[in-house]
Amino acid sequence: SALPKALITDPIAQDGRIFMGDAGGELIGMSVETGRVLWTRRLDGPLCASPTLASRVLRVATVTGSVYRIDAS
Repeated sequence: SALPKALITDPIAQDGRIFMGDAGGELIGMSVETGRVLWTRRLDGPLCASPTLASRVLRVATVTGSVYRIDAS
């Protein structure tokens, strides 16, 4: 499935999934194998940097100053 908005972060990948943020303030998890969007998470603004991933937990920060900790499963 096509992504609805322009990506604003570099994607990161782990365990067959890829994660990235778009210009509309959405965090996206996709399958590396199929390219299918597995989930999305609406944030309070666009990401200000690429997400980080450790122990299956994504950490992201938005341009509004919020920081999120999200399960990457």
